[in-house]
Amino acid sequence: AIDDVRDDLQSIEEQIKSQAPKKNRIQKALAGIKKFIGDFSMRVAVTTAASAVTHADWAALIGKVEEYIAILCT
Repeated sequence: AIDDVRDDLQSIEEQIKSQAPKKNRIQKALAGIKKFIGDFSMRVAVTTAASAVTHADWAALIGKVEEYIAILCT
């Protein structure tokens, strides 16, 4: 699961750096991150990678990606 989140974050980073970012790829990666957060919260299982990141950090990241997607729509 954490590897999937890393892949999703890498995908978002690649798209943000791209000259022609693909909105669908960013949305798919964001959905994967949101699913991970939901699954993680429900299980209460703490991994080393996730324990260093607070819920506020995840919320801020999601907010910034959603803002970027909105910019792509215009």
